[in-house]
Amino acid sequence: MKKLMVALFLSVLLCGCTPTPTPIPTSAPTPIVHTPRLTPSPTPSPTPTLTPSPTPTFSPTPEPIAVVKVKSLALRSGPDTLYPILAGLEYNQKVKVIGRDEKGFWLKVVTEDGMEGWAAAYYLDFPGPLDSVPITEAPPLPPSPTPTPTPAPAFSGKLVFQLSSGGEIYVLDMANLSLKKVTTGMDPAFSPDGKRIAFARWEGEYKGIWVLDLENLQEWPVFIHPQAKSPDWSPDGKKIIFTRQHGGKPEEIHCFWNRCFTIPPDYFWKLGIVEPDTKVFYELPCDEHSFSPSWSPDGQFIAYDGDRGLNLISADGSKTFKLTDDPGDTYPVWSPDGTRLAFMHRQHDHWEIYVVNADGSGRARLTAPGLLEKPYNSVAPAWSPDGQFIAFLTDRRGRWEIYMMKADGTEQKPLLPEILGSLEFRYDFVSEHVLDWWGR
Repeated sequence: MKKLMVALFLSVLLCGCTPTPTPIPTSAPTPIVHTPRLTPSPTPSPTPTLTPSPTPTFSPTPEPIAVVKVKSLALRSGPDTLYPILAGLEYNQKVKVIGRDEKGFWLKVVTEDGMEGWAAAYYLDFPGPLDSVPITEAPPLPPSPTPTPTPAPAFSGKLVFQLSSGGEIYVLDMANLSLKKVTTGMDPAFSPDGKRIAFARWEGEYKGIWVLDLENLQEWPVFIHPQAKSPDWSPDGKKIIFTRQHGGKPEEIHCFWNRCFTIPPDYFWKLGIVEPDTKVFYELPCDEHSFSPSWSPDGQFIAYDGDRGLNLISADGSKTFKLTDDPGDTYPVWSPDGTRLAFMHRQHDHWEIYVVNADGSGRARLTAPGLLEKPYNSVAPAWSPDGQFIAFLTDRRGRWEIYMMKADGTEQKPLLPEILGSLEFRYDFVSEHVLDWWGR
């Protein structure tokens, strides 16, 4: 035991006396030098300014749009033709609708350039219901200028006229302004002495051309025919010229391979002359479609509406002349001095009154609607006995009325509205001889 303890002690002593070994030198590491890099400091972002969001507002319902459906339309300051015209609206122009009158006949509109005005609803294509448009109060009418009084012309003679084809016929004495119903029929015309009228009648037992004595109101037929019309006297009162349906082509129906089509009838209208006292009748050479004959004041020629314009034919039928070559011309009427003729012309979609010299020169238009107004009709001219005026029928105010104008087309106005204004006229556009003016 003792030996073991000595051995352990020696072992520990030897270990503690062992020399420290010399370290093996090693290469010192090369130090890495980091070159400092200047990093720019970030620029601080500006603090955003908080903009408050706008408070939402409710947009009003946009005004409905209307479109002009006619070539031209007047924009007026109020809902009536009595208001002045502000501007003209063109076809297919769009306008905003912001109001209407109580009946819905007029719409208050705004143009694209901001002009407000009123236009007739009938000529606007408006898709929305009128009930959705607020009623807008009309502005006051502008004061009318005080017209300079001019003396009314002293009319003379008598006027005979019909209310409608086959309707009542009246005679108006222009001197004492007396109005008298005399018969029924159509196309009345005074005899040269003013004592009789010739007229046509398509009803009753005896259809044809009749004569009425204005003194005793006795009447009698002078030519029997189911379709005769437009009588006019010769200057000596011995003959009456007229037109009648005579011959032509009836309606034809043709069928091929179980399919049929119809060709409409083409009836001819021919001129004829009858002597009312003897009832002798004879024909005149003329076009297949001859209407509205009118005897010249000197008795030498008869003007009429032919197949292509107005024609002149000598009273004996030996000579013919072309007065106009426009198929839209019809209803020639001689002036009292025989130098001119008034007539009707188809002006696009309506009828106007023109004049032309007896040799075919000097064609001139007497009636015409305003540039921005709806076209209206002027028909059935009749010369005053002195040739200074022309009476005619027109629908320019929405109903048929007898108007008068100077022979140059100026001063157009209703004829004696205090007497004729209550009468209801009708015109069927078949060249009716509505009125005739007689006087010395």
